[in-house]
Amino acid sequence: MNPLGSSELSLTFLIACSMKATILLSFAWIAASAGFRRSASFRHLLWAVGIFGTLALPLVSLLLPGWHSSTLGNAAGFLSSARTVAASRSSQILPSMIVDARTDSQLFSKFPGLVLLLWTAGSLFVAMRLVAGLARLAWISAHSKPLIDDDWMHAVFDISKRLKIRRAVKVLQCGNQVAMQVTWGIFRPIIIFPAVAPEWPEIRRRIVLSHKLAHIARGDWFLQICAEVARGFYWFHPLANETGLRRVLKLRTMT
Repeated sequence: MNPLGSSELSLTFLIACSMKATILLSFAWIAASAGFRRSASFRHLLWAVGIFGTLALPLVSLLLPGWHSSTLGNAAGFLSSARTVAASRSSQILPSMIVDARTDSQLFSKFPGLVLLLWTAGSLFVAMRLVAGLARLAWISAHSKPLIDDDWMHAVFDISKRLKIRRAVKVLQCGNQVAMQVTWGIFRPIIIFPAVAPEWPEIRRRIVLSHKLAHIARGDWFLQICAEVARGFYWFHPLANETGLRRVLKLRTMT
């Protein structure tokens, strides 16, 4: 396999996915902005569709017939023509032109590989941040103790039943007095409360539990992970970093 051709194909594929993601995220942003009077759950659904769509684009692009774009074709043609011109220059008699041709050819041949290397570095950086955050949550959970007070357990059971949550929710109490409440986990969701949580009055306890269990019922943590993965793939994309995905990340189901 020709590495140069493989790099060009990969770069073209990445550009095509980015263009399609632009259309999809723009539609989600416009629809959510137009429906500002609708419920928060409706806007949440729109952004969820946008996030899942951007994640599915690479797989769908491989399985479905190719999308022929004149823009991508012109870009590929520019790279090919530039290499052709550089190669033709090498046949000239003057030594200085031969050196220039070889230099130009090397630069254009390395360009796709350098772009892919930069994209890989950015994706790895986002992935490392995500893994570090998950490791921190796992460490905090391992060093927290179960909150098994009867009042808390009854409140969790009642609210979970009202929200139709069938998964067992584990409630933990960490040792930090000023820690924020954290909800994480997909199949076995966990809620971590600060050390002062047992001293809360009943009304505050039910309000906080209702808020956290609502996140679990909607699957917000799974959506946030998907948003982080999408940010890792499209880390260079303005819409993926500054608009829709950041709005979903403001759910703050993971800190």
